[in-house]
This record gives sequence, structure tokens and C-alpha cells, in this order.
Amino acid sequence: MNLGQSTWNATHMARHANPILKYDGIERKELYVDITSLEYTDFAEGSSDEIIVKLGDQKKNFWGGFFPEKGKDLDMSIDYYNWFQAETKATYHCGNFTVDDITLSGGPRVLTMKGVSQPANSEFKDTPRTKTWKETTLKTIVIEMMTAYGMTNLYFYGDDPVVKEYEQKEQDDASFLNELCEKYGFCLKIYKVGFVIYKKSIYESRPPVKTYQGEKEWEPGWEWNTTLAGTYTGARISYTNPNKPARRKKGEEPVPDIEVMVGTEGRILELNETADTEAEAIEIARAKVNKENEKIETLSFTTKFDPLLVASANIEVIGIPRVEGKYFLDQIRVRMTGSGLKMQVSAYKIVQRL
Repeated sequence: MNLGQSTWNATHMARHANPILKYDGIERKELYVDITSLEYTDFAEGSSDEIIVKLGDQKKNFWGGFFPEKGKDLDMSIDYYNWFQAETKATYHCGNFTVDDITLSGGPRVLTMKGVSQPANSEFKDTPRTKTWKETTLKTIVIEMMTAYGMTNLYFYGDDPVVKEYEQKEQDDASFLNELCEKYGFCLKIYKVGFVIYKKSIYESRPPVKTYQGEKEWEPGWEWNTTLAGTYTGARISYTNPNKPARRKKGEEPVPDIEVMVGTEGRILELNETADTEAEAIEIARAKVNKENEKIETLSFTTKFDPLLVASANIEVIGIPRVEGKYFLDQIRVRMTGSGLKMQVSAYKIVQRL
């Protein structure tokens, strides 16, 4: 089986797709020798996008000849022909990645190359740092990190919360930034050249990119689930009492923090953290509950490749009792094998946020 580019790409052929791989900006023929599968995973938040490329070694090209190196740039696209209409061609750009893992296995011999969408500078994800951030904002912290790693693109959707004081303690910058965004109810997507930071409430309000009428476009094995486990009607959190002195005198009784609750009684999420103000406490508590409640109703299915389906987009499902509704696409996995080009979709139903 070989998914590599043919010597000609005519649109008059039947519906088909070809991978386009650039290694350090150059298309190398060695990467098209016996490609057995490609996999691209698009995450809405929390993880960098990933690719997995598997190549056979029937011609022994990877034993003493060209061999990929960790840290190198790998750009991946897919040309697809006659997909929705005859005599057409379009390109789906998966992204730009850093090669971070290479495996040889056998037999038969296979080279597996993995890439991740993050800065080539490994310090971003591998080097622990300790720093206290004071009297700043989330966007200011993000821009400072971008500057340190030579990143240029920032897409920021939402208010810019004030960070009165927050400690980065023996954490790499990637983990710390993700934690900080999550604390204030933001989602973080990391790319090689920048970040996308957004409030899900903004993205969830956008119209669906596609409406499914029943499951006719899904392969057998789709699954919908609803659960109460780990979901909440409200949360309790404490914030710093404004009357609390910077230093307590000897013998003086401590001034307790003030507790606040959001939502309603029932299944309460008890938060073991504090905030500096009531407004910040409410924002943090709402963000935590909303995040947990994304698992109330979930949907997964496999379907034919569709470029409209990207992580963080919305879809609508009608014609299936109980399953009907608007869903946020949490993860998209594009797989290209000898059986074709398909998408595995994971989504959650959009419900009223606190």
C-alpha cells in the first residue's frame, strides 16, 4: 500500500486524496516512498496538535540514506480531488509541526515519525521555571512568553483578566500557561508561531458549520453518552477578605477568607483554592463548573473527511431523539490509510453556562 503522491494529479480521476509533506520547507521524495498511513489530531484546547506519519522501508531508504531528525520542521497538507464535486481540487492544511519522536520497527520495517505543533525550542515544554507574576494581565504574560520564544501570532478572544499575583513554581512555560488560562476560563491552543486564546462561551455562540440529519453520514459505531458523574450545579470558593492585614500582630485573631457560592445547591463542586477578590472568585468558580459540565452529554462518530469540521467549531444534530442539539467539536482526528480519508469526531453538547 502506498499513499504517496503519484506522478500526476488529474482531477478527472475518481475521488481521492494525496498527502503533501515538506521537511524543513522542502518536499523530499524519500517521504513519499511507501507511506502507509497519516494521522493528524486537532485539539480544541489543552494539547498541541499532533501528526503521525508511518512509512514502510521496502526500498531501504531509511537505512543509511535520508533519515529524519528530531527538532526539524514538518509541514503537512492533504490535496483532495472531486470530493464534493467532479473536476475539483482543494487543499487541507494540517499545520506546521516539529518532529519530536522517531521509531523504527519491524518486520516488515516501518518508520514512525511524530510531530507536535509547538515551538522548536524545547525549553517551552521541557524546562521547569519558578517565577512570581504580580500586578499584570493574562495577555501581558502571554506576550512576554511569545517574545521569549520568537513567536509572532496571537489571537485573543475575551476580556483580559487582571492577575494580581500568581506563582509559576517548577513548571515549564507550556504547562503554566495552560493552567493559567484554564483558571480564568480561557482555552489555549499552541502553534509553532503563536497562540489562540479564547473563551468557549464566545465560540459556542457561533452558528454550526454543518447540520447532520440523522446518522446517515456516520459510520456504524457512533456513540452518545449522558452522565451525572463529575457534573455540578454549583461551586464554592473563597476569596481574600479585604480587611485582612498584610501582617498579623502577635496574639491577633486571623481574619478568615470569605466564602462565595455560584450556581445552585445540589451537586456542589468544592474548590480548594482562593482568589483575591469576589469578582475573581466568581469567575474562577464558574469556569471550573462549566469545564466539568462539558461531559454531561458527549458524542463521537467517524465520517468521511470534511474540511468544515475543525476543533472548536460547532455542529447541529437533528433527527435523532435525545441526541439532537448543538455540539462543540472538542477533537478531530484525520486519518488517511489505504481505506480512504476519514475523520473521527469527539464533541460535547452545548448547555447553558453558569
